[in-house]
Amino acid sequence: MTGFFTGRTLADLGDDLRAGRTSAAALLDRALESIDPGLNAFVTVDAEGAAAAARRADEELAAGADRGPLHGVPVAVKDIIDVAGLPTGMGSALFDGYVAAGDAACVRRLREAGAVIVGKTTTHEFAYGASGDVSVTGPSRNPHDPARISGGSSGGSAVAVAAGMVPLALGTDTGGSVRIPAALCGIAGFKPAFGSIPVDGVFPLAESLDHVGVLAATPADCRTAYRVLTASDDRPAPGEIRMAWIDGMAPVDAPVERAVRDALADLPADLPAERLDLPAARRVFAAIQDCETYDLHADRVERAPDRFQPATLDRLRRAARTPAGATCAPCANATPSPTRSPACSPGTTCWCCPRSRSPRRPSGSATAPSARCSPRWCP
Repeated sequence: MTGFFTGRTLADLGDDLRAGRTSAAALLDRALESIDPGLNAFVTVDAEGAAAAARRADEELAAGADRGPLHGVPVAVKDIIDVAGLPTGMGSALFDGYVAAGDAACVRRLREAGAVIVGKTTTHEFAYGASGDVSVTGPSRNPHDPARISGGSSGGSAVAVAAGMVPLALGTDTGGSVRIPAALCGIAGFKPAFGSIPVDGVFPLAESLDHVGVLAATPADCRTAYRVLTASDDRPAPGEIRMAWIDGMAPVDAPVERAVRDALADLPADLPAERLDLPAARRVFAAIQDCETYDLHADRVERAPDRFQPATLDRLRRAARTPAGATCAPCANATPSPTRSPACSPGTTCWCCPRSRSPRRPSGSATAPSARCSPRWCP
């Protein structure tokens, strides 16, 4: 499927809006027309609320009030992020009927930038998985082949962008949940530095590791959204960038690794780089995530285990067996940081590794890529 926004960048849309060649209301209409229910990208569509926001955006632009590059642009939001007046179901029967009283901080920032919130997108239950096919609302389906997984946990957001339903979507990323579905759906996904986009109003997975991230067709569009959401233009000078390749995180199919290395080959040759071997970070990540996630859900596991998806319940019960404070030898005397592994190399600003260890697999297969066994740790 090719929706209206396929091949249209945020800059293209902004030029058309400001030149009068289109309107926010017209862009919303194109977004609604582009939604393919068969791909299950959206769990909630707020046509009425979005229409009101589009009218305001058009009125403001006509009056000369321009809020910036997202003004009048349709945006989708992952269904663990609160949007006032809309359900936040988190892919779980446990939160059936829950309606958010207010906007998450990141959603408020989108509204302040003039964006039009189209609706909420499918998430792996409680964002606790990397396949995107474990949810009470059903799997999000890869637009390149609906029989295959979208990746997760921000699968619906990736599908909505990849299929051209919207040009931009919000997701969350703890251990790959923006980057994995972006990779499998063939778009760009960006997990920014810890805390740079606020997580207030976002249901947690593991609080010391959770990030809000963005998904778009191109890295440039991710950068545009990031700057709006952080009100920041901070960029390191070229001499301040130090890259590292992460070794030993998980087995990676040879074609996937070649593709990543080919992409890195386009970077300037004089950038310093180092090769790191970080199996310790993998074990620390898994221990932190297991302990924090089970602590969050322990009461629900005790009270209503039958309301979890079976795969989620099984994973939570495995997480319950992780000893509190579990760590690995290199980190035994260090305090884990939410922004940096204690095993990392000082001064590294960019860590590089594949976002998925294998190409997209059939939906429902037992060989899902897993944030537990293949974390992507980004300081």
